Amino acid sequence: MHPNHSCDSKVTIKQYCEKAIEIGLKCICFTDHIDFNKTDYGYGYYDSGKFFAEFDRAREIYSDKIKYNE
Repeated sequence: MHPNHSCDSKVTIKQYCEKAIEIGLKCICFTDHIDFNKTDYGYGYYDSGKFFAEFDRAREIYSDKIKYNE
């Protein structure tokens, strides 16, 4: 899933987790990306610190309902 830590999505990790639980998914994957091309509109958008802070919060909240693998 492609959450809002990439420039081309508005859906939060929390929203994806809640939807996954609602429809019965047990495992999900997040695939944000960083743009290194300075002419790309997403250049400079991705912040890994913000991504992992939200990811870790979601993991704490939803770990009993969604599988987590390292």
